[in-house]
Amino acid sequence: MTIIDISVPLFEGTPVWPGETPFTASSQQIGDATISVFSFGSHTGTHIDAPLHQLPGGLTTEKIPLDVFMGEVLVCHFKGNKTIDLKDLRERDLNGVERILFRTDNSDLWQHSVFSSHYTSLSLSAAEYLVDLGVKLVGIDYLSIEAFGSKGNPVHKALLGRGVTILEGLNLASVKEGHYTLVALPLSIPGADGSPVRAVLIS
Repeated sequence: MTIIDISVPLFEGTPVWPGETPFTASSQQIGDATISVFSFGSHTGTHIDAPLHQLPGGLTTEKIPLDVFMGEVLVCHFKGNKTIDLKDLRERDLNGVERILFRTDNSDLWQHSVFSSHYTSLSLSAAEYLVDLGVKLVGIDYLSIEAFGSKGNPVHKALLGRGVTILEGLNLASVKEGHYTLVALPLSIPGADGSPVRAVLIS
């Protein structure tokens, strides 16, 4: 059995979405104990989006069934793409796939501490296609599955509005195409619109 960590380490300087709270860490001493204190947003690093993130009144993180975050997953490579479009997905055999992760040129962006708006994203038609296939989790290797500057976030809403959980901020640089077992459990925070996860692939 091989376990591959596909999470992004959190440290001061980890890229975050423009305007979001940057990650900070400090420590305090209470008696003989050292206590770490962290500050970060719910969409920092490797994280999941719950429907509430884009849909008022939508499900919160703790109400998503845990089996969504665990199970067989397909990793697909789309190197050189600016956008993953419908035609790209139709070229793949995705029948029966419930979880899918996209490895793009984005994984190389984690080498830089500054956020880049020039990342690969998923098109609306591709998102709707995945919904129709019955996919329940979609992941990508940067901070958003949606193109930077998108008006109204239609890709997020198309997925989250149909019960598809979004997993963002992955580092798939060393991951080959193929089938794996995914484990990417969110923190148990009632009412949260998202949560960092420790995501791993098992082969």
